[in-house]
Amino acid sequence: MQRKIMKMGPSSLVVSLPAEFTSKYKIKKGDEITIINTGDSLVIKTEEEATLGACNINISDYNPIIMRVLGVLYKAGYDEINVKYEPRTKTFNNQNYSELDLIQKSADLYPGMDIISIKNEKALLKENSKIVAEEFDNYLNQAFLNLHQMSMNIYGAVKNSNYSSSQEIDLMEKLLNQNTNFCLRMISKKTYSD
Repeated sequence: MQRKIMKMGPSSLVVSLPAEFTSKYKIKKGDEITIINTGDSLVIKTEEEATLGACNINISDYNPIIMRVLGVLYKAGYDEINVKYEPRTKTFNNQNYSELDLIQKSADLYPGMDIISIKNEKALLKENSKIVAEEFDNYLNQAFLNLHQMSMNIYGAVKNSNYSSSQEIDLMEKLLNQNTNFCLRMISKKTYSD
């Protein structure tokens, strides 16, 4: 993106911020931003997190990828997801679930987001706690720990032909998905920087 430099006063140079950036981060006249000099680049940072607000979706249109679609919306950073569903059964992982069950199954994978209300074949998923940037490293470390432990369990099960631990491995996968989903959401909302 190219910007023209303007001169203000005897020694100050000014550049304008793009409108989509200022509206996304709610920057207005008088706000303070941080500018970091990284050699030949300047990085502009704000204390505000990106918010996408609310979205509406009819998940009946997305069989068999209902859970993936809801996951994309969560990871993108939506604070509120209004989900229209139909009271019918869908097949997921060779099992039959109602669309509402799939919404619940999805919400279980999204830390910080819960189903707030269910009414007239609509479910409202809403962020119930604010994302804290300091938690990113904890969630990322936990994801790697879960991945390592899950890999060791799978290796042991295959090596010993012991497949009775599949339920434990499934739970570890769920925990891994929760941690990585949360990390991706934090990156999307720009609450984490290295």
